[in-house]
Amino acid sequence: MKPLCPLIAMLLVSACATQKCPPPETKVEFVPQRVEVPVPVRCKVAFPVRPSYALEDPTLKDKTSFDKTTAALVEIEQRRAYEEKLEAALKVCAELDN
Repeated sequence: MKPLCPLIAMLLVSACATQKCPPPETKVEFVPQRVEVPVPVRCKVAFPVRPSYALEDPTLKDKTSFDKTTAALVEIEQRRAYEEKLEAALKVCAELDN
C-alpha cells in the first residue's frame, strides 16, 4: 500500500496541472426579423342607447290586460329594433378586426 500512495499522489497532482481545453468561441449575431403579430384594437363605434321599454312603465300596473298585452307586443318590436342596431354596430367592429 505504501508504494501506491506516492503514485496516487503524483497522478492527482499531475491531473491538476494539466490544462483544460478552452471553451469553443461562440459568436452571437443578431439579425433583425419582421414578426407580424395581431394587436387588438378597440372598436370605436357608437353603440345605440337602450330605449325605455313599454313594459317598464310604472303606470302599467293600473291598466287593463288588453293594454298590458299591447304594451308587450310594442316592447317586442322595440327590442327587435334595438337588437338590429346592436348587431349592425357589432358587425362594423367585426369587420375592423378582419
